[in-house]
Amino acid sequence: MGIIKRQSILYTIISYFGLAIGAVNTLLLMPHYLTQAQVGLIGVFTAIAFPLGAISNLGSIFAINRFLPYYKKFLPADKIDLPILAVSFSLIGFLVVTLIMISGKTSIFQWFAHAPLLTEYFYLLPFFTMGYMLNSIFQAINNGYFFTVWVGIVTEVIFRVFNVLIILLLVFGMIGFDGYIHLYVFMFWIGLVLYIAKLKSSSDWNFFNKISLVTKRLKQYIVPYSSFFWFTSVFSVLATMIDTIVLAGVNGLEKSGSLLIATYFITVTQIPQRSIVSVSVPVISESWRNNDMKNLQDVYFKSANNMLWAGGFIYLCILLNINEILSFLPASYHEIKWVVYILGFAKLIDYATGVNQNILALSRKNWKLDFYTNILLVVLLIPLNYFLIKKMGIIGAATANVIGFFIYNFVRTFYLYQALKLSPFNRQNLRLIVVIVLILVSLVLYGMYTEIGEFNFWANSLIMTVKSLLFGLGYLFVLYLTRASDDLKHMLMSNTIFKKIYSRF
Repeated sequence: MGIIKRQSILYTIISYFGLAIGAVNTLLLMPHYLTQAQVGLIGVFTAIAFPLGAISNLGSIFAINRFLPYYKKFLPADKIDLPILAVSFSLIGFLVVTLIMISGKTSIFQWFAHAPLLTEYFYLLPFFTMGYMLNSIFQAINNGYFFTVWVGIVTEVIFRVFNVLIILLLVFGMIGFDGYIHLYVFMFWIGLVLYIAKLKSSSDWNFFNKISLVTKRLKQYIVPYSSFFWFTSVFSVLATMIDTIVLAGVNGLEKSGSLLIATYFITVTQIPQRSIVSVSVPVISESWRNNDMKNLQDVYFKSANNMLWAGGFIYLCILLNINEILSFLPASYHEIKWVVYILGFAKLIDYATGVNQNILALSRKNWKLDFYTNILLVVLLIPLNYFLIKKMGIIGAATANVIGFFIYNFVRTFYLYQALKLSPFNRQNLRLIVVIVLILVSLVLYGMYTEIGEFNFWANSLIMTVKSLLFGLGYLFVLYLTRASDDLKHMLMSNTIFKKIYSRF
């Protein structure tokens, strides 16, 4: 557990550093030096490549995550054959997916008739997808060898630095957008090389191995396990990308570009969630193994509480500063103001319901519900996105997310309570929800009666800093006084400065 917590903290620090680099990309470079359609192309490339990569890998990533420890236990590092099997089957899957995609190119082009830039660079999509697929496989292998911090450096920092560098090449006129997009599709291939280099330098790891006795004995377990979670992952990835694909098809790449920028702000709020999930998963697994329902309830409640106050704080802080933040962007992106409000509310619902996905997925008896609810989410989001986007544009895409994820989390939460008597809600969490909702309502009114001002880097930066500090202090005091989080209370009371300030009140 000490290793998990230490790596979780390091990963969180790396993630925030990466987000700082991402802010340079998102606020200062991409919107100013790429057109909205070009930014949208990046978003749609990702929205298409990620589901195709998930389909192509045929569940090999889940085989690595679940069974690599057995290979490490019974085989020396240079005899482990799981990686070459994972890559081989994934390449077969990728070949089939690519052939289907090429044969259906006419239908794809018809759907994206409002996105001519996508059809122009469509030929790069298979290369980008293959890079993402192989990168994901070797990322899983690196995680299996506990190179979690290295994975964080590659995914959160190196990829973003690479994007900054190629945009700067465009800014200084060394390349045009054609050169930029051809370099951009190499991003995941760089990650692949770095992951392989880490494996080679840190162990006697060898890729080209013969089929081992371990594989022959485990294949009867690997195939059904990987197949099931492969189906689950495909629907899960589709659920997060469907809005971008539908929006590009209905309204064009410009709106997808706006959605990509809006989504970045929501990504910032997810860092506490990632950290909490990474710490909770081994505890949940151990609790299921020991049939310790009391501990499961404790993890469920605390995960929801900590996700909500931490993720909620970041979200509310963004809303408080939304006018100043959007002043950094060209006027064509100012339409995302209310998109950020709505998408963030969808994430609050997710935070409030805690680690329900992990509790279900790690249960021997209830894990199938994870699959069924993922199917339900996609079935809901496809028509919701299509009809709401046609009627409301980019706001419709955000609204579809709120409706879809509310139903999705409601079903999971209701099932866990009915079947296992597990709930993320008690008086403390309900108090926290009330506090956050009241602040949110205030910020909605604030957003309605204030406008996005002119861009002034230093003045707006100072305003955001002062507002964030004052809000942060007020937020912490309110949560402390309302006893909305025990973990937060213990953290604050262990801080000498906070205790001195509090004692004066």
